[in-house]
Amino acid sequence: MSASSHDGSEGHEARWVRESLVATEHVLRTRIHDADRSATGLRGDCDLDAADAAVRSAATDRLQVDADEAKALLEQTRAALERLDDGTYGLCVSCGEAVEAARLRALPYAAQCLACKVAGGPSRGGRKPRRA
Repeated sequence: MSASSHDGSEGHEARWVRESLVATEHVLRTRIHDADRSATGLRGDCDLDAADAAVRSAATDRLQVDADEAKALLEQTRAALERLDDGTYGLCVSCGEAVEAARLRALPYAAQCLACKVAGGPSRGGRKPRRA
C-alpha cells in the first residue's frame, strides 16, 4: 500500500496501519522497560550460591536477548512510521517496488518486498525508496 493514494479505502487502511504501528511501538517500549527492570532486579541479588548465580546469569542473558529483539523491532516500527509520514510506506527500501499487501498486513513494519528479503538485498544504504 502506498500512502500516496487518495482512495477512501486506502485512507482507512493507512489509519489502520498507523494505529497498528503505534500500538506495536507502545507494546515494545513496555517490553523493553520490563526486561530492563527485571534484569536490574536480578543483578541486585548478591546473596546467591553458585547454582543460583548460574540461574540468575541465564535469566539475565535471556532478558537481554528479549530487550535487544524488542529494540530492533521498535527501530523497524519507527522507520515504518517515518515511511508512512513521508509517503514511501509500502515501497521496498531495496528495489523501490511495492511490498506485497499480504506481507504488510502480516508485518506492518516490513521494509522490503519478499523477493528482496529472501535474496538478502541491501537496503540501499538506509536510503528511502524513490516515490513513484
